Amino acid sequence: GDFIMTKQISNLLLVDNEEGLRLAFAKVFRNKGVTVDEAGDPREALRLLQQNSYAVLLTDLRLGGSSGKEGLELIRQARDTNPNIHTILWSGYSDETTRKQAEDLGVDIQLEKPVSTDRVETALRNWGIMN
Repeated sequence: GDFIMTKQISNLLLVDNEEGLRLAFAKVFRNKGVTVDEAGDPREALRLLQQNSYAVLLTDLRLGGSSGKEGLELIRQARDTNPNIHTILWSGYSDETTRKQAEDLGVDIQLEKPVSTDRVETALRNWGIMN
């Protein structure tokens, strides 16, 4: 019979308020056959997280809010919605406290900017999301 999926599982949600970086990254992964949704702020990201089931959330730590740690909050909310989601957090700076907070949240990978797509690709391969 027909195999119908209401929610795509093999998705990557990419969240960064720097549009140029977001578009460049999304293009790289789309070219490799990964389905990518993008969000420029936490509110949009949350809307997408509620609508779809993502395998991976890739987010910047700073998403333009006052706390400077919007990415951590987003990851917390994403894991509430989907405990199995893989998470990658990147940031231009990271201090010990933030790294520890991310670890406590169960963030899979923490990267420093500028981010190389190689590191992300390796993770996606390991998680079976990309060939």
